[in-house]
Amino acid sequence: MDKIEQTEKIRAEAQAKAFEADIQPTVNYLVKRECLPTWLAESFPVVDSDITYIIKGKARYVINDICHEVSAGDLICMAPGDTKRATTYPADLMTCFAVNFKLTNPQGIDTRPPFPLISHIGVNEGLIHQFHEMVFTWTAQQPGYILKSKGILLLILHQLMDLIIYDKDSSTADFRIKKVLRHISDHYSEKITIKKMAALFNMNAAYFGELFTHETGTTMHKYLAKIRIRNAVSMLQSGAYTVGEAAEQTGFLDTNYFYKQFKKIMGFSPSSRLHHLLRSTA
Repeated sequence: MDKIEQTEKIRAEAQAKAFEADIQPTVNYLVKRECLPTWLAESFPVVDSDITYIIKGKARYVINDICHEVSAGDLICMAPGDTKRATTYPADLMTCFAVNFKLTNPQGIDTRPPFPLISHIGVNEGLIHQFHEMVFTWTAQQPGYILKSKGILLLILHQLMDLIIYDKDSSTADFRIKKVLRHISDHYSEKITIKKMAALFNMNAAYFGELFTHETGTTMHKYLAKIRIRNAVSMLQSGAYTVGEAAEQTGFLDTNYFYKQFKKIMGFSPSSRLHHLLRSTA
């Protein structure tokens, strides 16, 4: 990755973090489209955000007067005001999911997903399952379907961010590491070592450590420390724990080491966090 690509990646990740800060979705339209040979989408401006995920066949989209040839595995993400028209190919009919939705941030301002116009993400079975579930929920219209549809849309957007922005596919993650992450989440206060986790799957400790880093981008030691500290933050925010109690409850036997890890990960000390909370509730 050259310097320009690295800068662009950092910018995209910053946009993604800003985007996911408490967005509120409203689903307007949703369909699984299995095109006939005569299918034609007349030119019209897009209202709100519009995503089309092609899972089979090919099509030609003209977006803002620029022609794009798209095929299975392509994601089209259009913004409000974009114009589009489209046709499919009779010899290779397109099947796709299309959803039109509105997103607002906590200030009530309209926003849009931080995705390029066209992304090739491949035919992803996990993503297809989510779209199928959303179509079923939307069309069955059982009680609570609007809330559930919003939730599934957020899951879809999260998976798309993994695929497009962070270049990772959580649906293909190693099942052993998935189980270890869940184990850490449930037992973070206990003594957890690479050797112990490797033994769960009859694996060599050194190989397991390499696999964990490959799958998560960090070492298990650093990952465990972050999980423990984040839980400590929640405990301190509840107002029910002292710093020492939070340290003990999250698996730190040495309070001084807890202070160092807390400051390193969070950027401030646990005592300053507790002092701030006490002042804000006084």
